[in-house]
This record gives sequence, C-alpha cells and structure tokens, in this order.
Amino acid sequence: MDQIKNLTENQIKILEIEALQNEIKNLQDKINIIRSTIDFKPQKVENRLYISNILEQVSHYTDYKPEEILSKTRIKELVKARSLFINLCLDLTHHSSNSIGIHLKKDHTTILYHKNIKANKDKYWNNKRAEGVELWRDYNNIKTKLVLETTR
Repeated sequence: MDQIKNLTENQIKILEIEALQNEIKNLQDKINIIRSTIDFKPQKVENRLYISNILEQVSHYTDYKPEEILSKTRIKELVKARSLFINLCLDLTHHSSNSIGIHLKKDHTTILYHKNIKANKDKYWNNKRAEGVELWRDYNNIKTKLVLETTR
C-alpha cells in the first residue's frame, strides 16, 4: 500500500515538473519573441543609404567625431555640422523627422527647425553670406559623394 501511495505521489510530482517545464518553455518562447523585436536589425540592402553612412560622411568631411555631432553642444560650427547631417538624412533617406530625432536624441521639432532654416535659406544656410555659400557647397559635396557611393 505504501509503495502505491509513494508511486502516486511520485507520479504527481513528475506531472507537476512536466507542467512547470511546459510553462518555462512557453515563457522562454515569449522572451525570444520580445527579444527578437527589440534586437531586430534590418539586413543591409545594397544601394540603400543609412543614417550611419550619412553620419560617417559628415563626420569625416567636417572633422568632428560622430559623438560630437550627436552631442548637445551648441558651438556654431558643430550646429552647422549637425544641420548638414539632419538635412542630408531628410533628403537622402525615407526616415521621418521623428526617427531622425530619435537617432540624434533630439525632439522632432529640432529636425523640423533645421529643415526650415535650410528651406528658407535662413541663418547659416543664407546663400547671400560667405558662411551660407560654404555650407551649401559642403552639403552638395557630401550629398554627391553619398549618392555616388550608393549607386556603385
């Protein structure tokens, strides 16, 4: 009688263990699904321009490190480099101002501000001043180089 009682207690424990193992497996599946959405990085596509490519080119062209361009520092020359980066992203990618802002750790209104001063040829984008002519030249040089690189 004791063996049957022990056997049934052991069977119950085995069933409990199997149920817990199934729960663990289901939770691990859920974790993997959530992790895959967080870690998802699209496969690089040929002839496509990425924000990281633009940041690299602007950084190289302006001699500022990418961290400096993405920083909160508001030195005039650095703001111009950041404006170059923002406007190239707007013109050469399909990213929204919101997603560009997220990449820069800035609000989307900052992106729209830089878009508008370029469109209105205002401030440092004013092509009637030497600094504006230089910025437009830099913009066109970087844009041409990026477009050429993606078409190769």
